[in-house]
Amino acid sequence: MRSAAYRWMLVDDFIANFNEHRIQFYEPSDSLVVDESMVRWYGQGGDWINHGLPHYLAIDRKPEDGCEIQDCADGRSGVMMQLKIVKSAKKKNVSIYDNNNVETDDDTINENQTGLPHGCKVMMELLAPWFHTNRLICADSYFASVSAARELFRVGLRFIGVVKQAHRHFPKEYLQKMEMLQNRGQRIG
Repeated sequence: MRSAAYRWMLVDDFIANFNEHRIQFYEPSDSLVVDESMVRWYGQGGDWINHGLPHYLAIDRKPEDGCEIQDCADGRSGVMMQLKIVKSAKKKNVSIYDNNNVETDDDTINENQTGLPHGCKVMMELLAPWFHTNRLICADSYFASVSAARELFRVGLRFIGVVKQAHRHFPKEYLQKMEMLQNRGQRIG
């Protein structure tokens, strides 16, 4: 076994137990937030050292360097309820949602059937315990897309998200014809 795989095993059980405990013993409010967080880590790590985090990230858009975590939190209390560690750039593209392990009342979803963007698959994995509860999901542009809105609606959730780049199926033609006043912060729902 590689050193990095062994060191992640030391953390995996904690994350699995944390997630399961929150599902069983915490009832979230009517809104959930999906986002990314950083666990600050300046200690030892890397393939050549046999202890500490095996993967260290420095991301320009994040104020701290360390270990990236994708998470789901209660939108009212801020309590984190589900965590998923990003173990490497290669592993970042793997989701149990791809491997047919997350089931809904409908058929199991996989990328071959749906063509879901990566951020949507991660979000669906984090939100699986709350499918069919009609909760409102808020997410930033990493997770948001028209596909995400459709998929969340399909599993009984509502969605608010900023769509910047993942704009496939976005009604651009309709929105270009919409007349907007020149007031700052104007929006149309």
